[in-house]
Amino acid sequence: MNTPARSSTARPFLIFALLGLIHLPAQAARVDFSKLPLPPGAKKVFVDANSGIFSMAAPAAATAEACEKLLLGQGWVPYGFAGNTRYYKRDKTRLLVTVQASARQSGASMISFNSESMATDLPLPPNTEDVQYNDSAKRLSFLAALTPDDVAEFYRKALAPTEWSTTMAKPDKSDFVYSIIFQSPKGEMIRIEMVLTDEKLRTTVLYSAAEEVSDEKQRVAVGMASLREKLAKEAAAPKATVSLKLPTGTTSKALTKTQLKLNLPANKGKAAVEALRKALVSAGWKETAASIAPVGGTVTLTKEDRALTILYMDPGFMPAEITANPSGVEIKLAE
Repeated sequence: MNTPARSSTARPFLIFALLGLIHLPAQAARVDFSKLPLPPGAKKVFVDANSGIFSMAAPAAATAEACEKLLLGQGWVPYGFAGNTRYYKRDKTRLLVTVQASARQSGASMISFNSESMATDLPLPPNTEDVQYNDSAKRLSFLAALTPDDVAEFYRKALAPTEWSTTMAKPDKSDFVYSIIFQSPKGEMIRIEMVLTDEKLRTTVLYSAAEEVSDEKQRVAVGMASLREKLAKEAAAPKATVSLKLPTGTTSKALTKTQLKLNLPANKGKAAVEALRKALVSAGWKETAASIAPVGGTVTLTKEDRALTILYMDPGFMPAEITANPSGVEIKLAE
């Protein structure tokens, strides 16, 4: 059985990949690596449709700086870095440039170019730090010495040429998070969230395609309809009630759906609460907490998912006051 011969170009590509000189992006963008700008003296080692490798008789740091200067001249924008790899963006293409010292020649370096297509074009403000981009999550994050208004203004201007817009005059603040939303004529959305950390602003830019925005709106609509139906059923259902008999000697009362207040003569509060307590236990309520004293106290009783807390104050020199606070139940006064 004959084994097909491997192509002569496949071998060096695999070798450099194993050496870590070539990154293998999930989806390579169309970049002609033979036409990328190179520092004077760069020599081609390997170039194909997926990557390009070149050698330089110069230290890695100087080579990296020279590459960046040339790429900026061609319209590439810095887009963060990780280790020896610097990232650059132009439209929806991200270029990965890895420069590291040559393992064979002292003072020399190797340049590796790779590229990948991005789900969307997310602009990055200048002078940012700790730039992180996740294409599968369509998320860009960075740290910068900017205010939330500065970031919002940058994106207003950066997105305007592609007709993205926002109806928000300035970022909204909720707790410690500032946020602003931009939308495109196609129904896409970019949500920007900002948090102040150590005098710098941590910003996260999240992109959602039109289909995702539509799906989210549908989920919200279904959720709201379900909630309205639940509330309507609860409103129509009979309310659970607890019947309380007014203590003997009650001088005044005030009853609402959420509270009952009673007044009795001085030194009558404790006995009145004891009577209410006894009646509720007899009716199937369970006492879960109690603190009873002549001058005041509290009693908490529960039954299934309902609760009733009775508080009283009776210092002796003024009328006693009793307050009953129900939860999941309404108080009804017995005849």
